[in-house]
Order: sequence, then C-alpha cells, then structure tokens
Amino acid sequence: MVDWIVLLSGSLVCGAGIVAAMSSPRGVSTLSILLSAGGLTVALSTMGAIYARYASFQSMLAAGFFLLAGVAIGYRIAAAALLHLARDTVPTWPPEPGAVDAHLVVLLAWSEPERYSVGWVARRHRRLTEGAGVEMPVAAVPLVFMAVKTRYRVSGGRSPGVSAVRGLAERVSDRLAERVDRPAPDQSGSHEPSRSTRARVIVAAAADAGSLSDAIARNMSDGAARVTVVPLGHEDSDEVDGAKHTLQATQPVWAQGLVRFAPGLWNDTALAGRLAERILASAQCAERHDVGVVLVSPGTPAEWERQHPDAREEENYFNQRVRMHLCSAGIDERAARIAWLDWRTPDVTEAVRHVAALGRSHIVVAPSTIVLPSLETTVDLRHAVDGARVPESVTVVTLPCWADDDGLVEAIVRTVEAARC
Repeated sequence: MVDWIVLLSGSLVCGAGIVAAMSSPRGVSTLSILLSAGGLTVALSTMGAIYARYASFQSMLAAGFFLLAGVAIGYRIAAAALLHLARDTVPTWPPEPGAVDAHLVVLLAWSEPERYSVGWVARRHRRLTEGAGVEMPVAAVPLVFMAVKTRYRVSGGRSPGVSAVRGLAERVSDRLAERVDRPAPDQSGSHEPSRSTRARVIVAAAADAGSLSDAIARNMSDGAARVTVVPLGHEDSDEVDGAKHTLQATQPVWAQGLVRFAPGLWNDTALAGRLAERILASAQCAERHDVGVVLVSPGTPAEWERQHPDAREEENYFNQRVRMHLCSAGIDERAARIAWLDWRTPDVTEAVRHVAALGRSHIVVAPSTIVLPSLETTVDLRHAVDGARVPESVTVVTLPCWADDDGLVEAIVRTVEAARC
C-alpha cells in the first residue's frame, strides 16, 4: 500500500512541477524542473519496486495508470491554483490629509510590470475570464503564463512600458512646473512669478484595481488635497471602472470629492494632428502617392466593447481625424487603413497586405491609440508586420508608440488643466 501512495505522490509532484516550471520566473523555474524530475524519478523507481514485488502485467498496467493519472491531477490542481495568485493592491489611507494646497496628478498607465510577474499575469487572466467572458480550459492556463514569459525573454527580460511612463511623468511634471512658474503681469504691469503650488506627477498601474487608490493614499500622507487622474487610454474602460470602484470603496470620508478623472486623451484634436505630422515626417523620402498608412489600435474583447461603447466611438473618431489630416496632406484615403493589434479584425498583417496590394511602396505602421510601448508592440507588432510578407520593393516603417512625445505631453497638460476647471 505504501508503494502505491509513494507512486501517486511522486506523480502529483511531477505534474505540479511542470506547471510551476511553465509559469514561474527563471530562477524558480529551474528549481521547479528539478522538483518535477525528482517526482518523476521517485514514481518510476516505485513502479520498479511494484513490478519486483508482484511480477505481473496487471500490476504494471495499474502502476502506469497511477503514474499518468497522478501527473494529470497534479498538473490540473496546480493550473487551477495559478488563478488564486491574482490579488489587487490593498490601499492604506492616512488618518488625516496633509497640506491643503498640493495638487497631485496620477497617470493611469496600461503597461506590464518591468519584470515578469506571475501575479500580474494571473490578474490579467482573471479579468479576461471573469469580466470579458473569455473561456479557456484550466489545462491551457499554464500556456498563457509561458507565452508571456517567452515575450519577456525575447524582449531581453524587461518590458519597456515602465521606464517609458516614468520618463513621461517627468516631462509632464516639468511642463506643468514651467506653466506654474511662468511670470504673469500684475496690475502695475510688473511680472511676478506665479505662487501656485506645483503639481506632483506619479504613476499608477491600470491593470491593478487597487494601484490607483494606493498611489493616492500614499501621496495624501505627504500632503495632497487635489488629485487629477489622467487615464493614458480610454476613460470608459474596464480598468478605469475597477480603479474607480476600489477608490470609492476604500477612501475615507475626508478624501471624498478630492479626486477628479480627466477626460480621455483621444478627444484632443491637436493630438490627431501631431500623429499625422509624425507619419508624414517618416515618409519624407517618398512621394505622397506612394505612401500607405496603417493606424494600429490595441483592440479589446467583444464583451468589453459592448460594456464600454464610448471607448470604441472615441477611438474611431480619433483615427478618422488622423486619416483626415493625412488625406489633406495628399495621402490616398484608400491607403490609410485602421487595424487592431488584438481581438478585432482586420489585424495588422491583413492591413499591411491590403495597402501593399494597392501599389504603395512606402508603408508606415503607426500605433495610434497606444500610448506606451509594451511586449505586444515590441514583439507581436513586429511579427505581425513581418508576417505580411510584402514584396522586397515595399518599405515598411513602424513608428514607436507615443511614450514621451511632445504632442502627448502637451495633450496631458491640457487635459489636466481642463479637469481643474
């Protein structure tokens, strides 16, 4: 009886170790492989002991069944346990507010953590399955983690989004400070520096529903009485709804009414003109009739599109404004296509092929409503463009995301000022 228990236990450890190796970071993954191999070694040696004791085909058949069943059960249990790692940040609010004149600006960023995080992948997967209605068998869940790990490995182990949003926050802070410190004439005609309090600009993660509340709570203790949240994406989105819900549920009475959400960035008409300028600048070496453009948006699951129709409308208006600017500059309307990086069609590959089929020899692929670089823009977008397999005579140029572009910085400043009113 003991041999059968040891056989089953070793098999369970082997199956669970496989899941751990697929989903955990590199150092832990190596230990998981050793653990899985150790479990398999114990199981196989126990099978040998069982055969030596019973010396029958039936015993070996039963032992083999125990081995396979144990591995499968251990794998499934560990795969199901991965989803329990999805935990949002729990904010801790100070008992009383700090200074009453400080202004805090929070950039709500759509980006992965800088390093691979099991918790972040589990949180994103939970949101997709529970909120967006994406169905996936439990056995396939470890493959999701392994795919994200692979993207990180291809990107050198880091996601570029975190460093990009930090740089953006610094530039926005400097620009706001310039406006505050700009001398203004008084009644006598002399110029005096503005005495308005400078704004502190910080970053919160959109994928973590508690990150916004936690960031505000920590900075409230340092002295901040007015808070403006600028979503670096669509205001009407599942992530923003989750952040608002957590904020309302956790904030103390004294903090209510202090937080304002700025309007969506993609309503800024000047931002559309700035994207058109970037596209045209990258195509200066080509004639206008030879230029094609693919505007890339991130895409969202169908269920979220149904729940947040304003986001799709806002995104569509922004892309259409960019197309209008391009057409005014001489780009053929038929050669300015809109594509999505995920979830929707046409995808980038199809759009690039379509523009190339129109005879355009210089194609510009431009992330339009994607603010920050991510694993998808650095890995998936490149693969999508390469997958189009356009003729060698066609040049395809992929623009970087907005990141800390001057046009985006100015748009954020305008959005902050509009939210103050």
